[in-house]
Amino acid sequence: MPFHEQRRQHTTYSNFCEYTQSSREANLTTCADRSLFSCHTQGGRRPPHEAHPIFTLPPELMAHVFVIAAEDSVMIPFVVSHVCRSWRYLALRTPSLWQRISLDSRLRMWTERILRARACPLDVEILPQMSIVNPLVRRQYLDARMVQLYTHMVSPYLSRWRSLTIEFQHYAPYLWNAALSCCSGSAIGTHAPRLEHISLRYRNNDDTTEYTLFQGYAPRLRSAVVDGIRLSWIPSLFANLTSLDYTHHGFTRGHDAEVELFHMLKVSCRVRELRIAFPSHSFKTVDTHSYEIPSTTSICLDYLNCLTIEIGVSDIPSALLQLLARLHFRNLRSLHLLSSPSHPQDLFYPPPFLRLRKFLKVLTRLPRLGYLQLDSAWCDPSFIVGLLNFHVPRLQHLALCSPRVDDSMLWAIGETCRSRYRVIYPPQDAPPYVVYQPLAVVEVEGARSVSGDGVLEVVRRMLSGGMLWVGEVWLKDCKGVGGEVTERATRMGIRIRVWVNGSELRMREKNYPANGGTRLRGRTRR
Repeated sequence: MPFHEQRRQHTTYSNFCEYTQSSREANLTTCADRSLFSCHTQGGRRPPHEAHPIFTLPPELMAHVFVIAAEDSVMIPFVVSHVCRSWRYLALRTPSLWQRISLDSRLRMWTERILRARACPLDVEILPQMSIVNPLVRRQYLDARMVQLYTHMVSPYLSRWRSLTIEFQHYAPYLWNAALSCCSGSAIGTHAPRLEHISLRYRNNDDTTEYTLFQGYAPRLRSAVVDGIRLSWIPSLFANLTSLDYTHHGFTRGHDAEVELFHMLKVSCRVRELRIAFPSHSFKTVDTHSYEIPSTTSICLDYLNCLTIEIGVSDIPSALLQLLARLHFRNLRSLHLLSSPSHPQDLFYPPPFLRLRKFLKVLTRLPRLGYLQLDSAWCDPSFIVGLLNFHVPRLQHLALCSPRVDDSMLWAIGETCRSRYRVIYPPQDAPPYVVYQPLAVVEVEGARSVSGDGVLEVVRRMLSGGMLWVGEVWLKDCKGVGGEVTERATRMGIRIRVWVNGSELRMREKNYPANGGTRLRGRTRR
């Protein structure tokens, strides 16, 4: 089969064997191609680089290495094609090497790359990049007319798009109208049968228009990143999503925002990774909508494994509280509660959210949650104790990333872990079972008020009752905690790991007994 009729195969690590087979059939299978590649490598005389081991690799493996390198830098295809004659021959006959199209003012270069990609799917990008000649000089200002010119160049190849990434960091009017003019509306030929990933980011957007993409037809779409734009959440377009990163645009608030988010999750109920963010610009004024318990209509996100909630405003929005009252997480394994300071003075010691008790009230029980991360304004002692007592029976790893963590908070967590361990003895002959299991890891990062003596007091409390309520304690970049804490805790039989400036402090090799006794020198006493 001629080379230009071959279809591109994915070149990830998981299907490397499939890619190798397709490369043998598509690129260099015929004897003529291999002999021609051999001629380019050796020529009529002995080349000076013949002894280098890299030229002994098969051409299929070399092409695979080039494609992997092209994922990091868009200019890699031009670099490898100018090394030597054999590499250029191989690069020009590897269409998947040229499929990444990062549009800018060099339109002739990108047109040539599209031609060299042959029939491979295209990864179209419009990103705020730096200048190639001088990295300190940014590229020219992008207005709506220039963006529309870029998208007009790749619009004839819309059926070959595999991914679409658009990101704007500056403000200009009608940017979304120009960028999405070729793939929105009711124009003929705007379907995207090969599209798998879409990323649209524009935080400074002030256009409230709701866009309908690709006439609602993208059957292979699995991943979406939406930030600063309103989209029509059509089931034929977003029903098969497995990863969704959604940042609220801020044009709706209160009950209207809750209805919009509810409809979005109802359509994309098969997501496995979900991130919902409310940035600082999403609410122009203080959210004063009254808290209301929603109706009995609910959504079961049975496929969801990882949930991330990030709040950038001064308090938890009422739209999020009303939405959580409608959601059920049966198989959730990882929960990340993050917050970004809305004011510069709250950067080091952010105050806790005022609606944490309401958050606990609407949050359903998480029977399979194993990892919980709390950041900044979520780190409140009463909130953490409420989560441990009523919502996370199988929690194994608790991560606290906040400067507000102190010795009293660690003491409260240790007491909660000690009191929540319960064993149920059934009335019949069934064996007993544990309702709340001990924590495997408690991780503290960036705490400014944690001391070594306070941590050791918590460790001594863990030893009471003959049961270890926490397996390990990780202290990362905590002022007042050094390597001596690790050695003293090891004598008690508890492992404490300490990180300073991102590197873990290794304890000196000592043979401490596990029961906390004194180490014997010389021969062992009987």
